[in-house]
Amino acid sequence: MRLLPFMFGIICIGIIGISTPAGAAVQNNPWWAIYSDGVVGRITNCAFTAFEQCMETARGLGAFCRLNPQYRSLS
Repeated sequence: MRLLPFMFGIICIGIIGISTPAGAAVQNNPWWAIYSDGVVGRITNCAFTAFEQCMETARGLGAFCRLNPQYRSLS
């Protein structure tokens, strides 16, 4: 009987964790790394605030960097 409240708590935490979509946060950064992938098309990573930072990640991975067309400056 003591196990029932514990299991209910675990289930509630699991449901809350699953209900938040992983891709919901839109990253507002000016640089994208674009990776080539013949199967899926292209994969982008929009986590870069500087061109140099983007190139350090892209270098050696067959990727390139470009400006994020959806970027909006907050200042």
